[in-house]
Amino acid sequence: MADQMVDFVLISATDAGTNTGLKLPDLGSSVITTRAVLDDHAQDDVVLVDAPFVEGAVAAAVAATTGADLAAVTTAAQEARHATRF
Repeated sequence: MADQMVDFVLISATDAGTNTGLKLPDLGSSVITTRAVLDDHAQDDVVLVDAPFVEGAVAAAVAATTGADLAAVTTAAQEARHATRF
């Protein structure tokens, strides 16, 4: 199972003093794996986000390091989709 989990990035954020997570899958198979894991081990403090893998991970990590809550970290990852390249 650990080998299957390397397909996504887990970013820790702080939300009301608890550790929360944002999962950014990179390929379709990792989406299926993540959904299966979350179905079997549901967690209210973990969000599966449709965002660009690299840009979303960087934006989410930056937001998380500022102490942003899970909703703000999720938004940062999603907004990375609209970043201009040059």
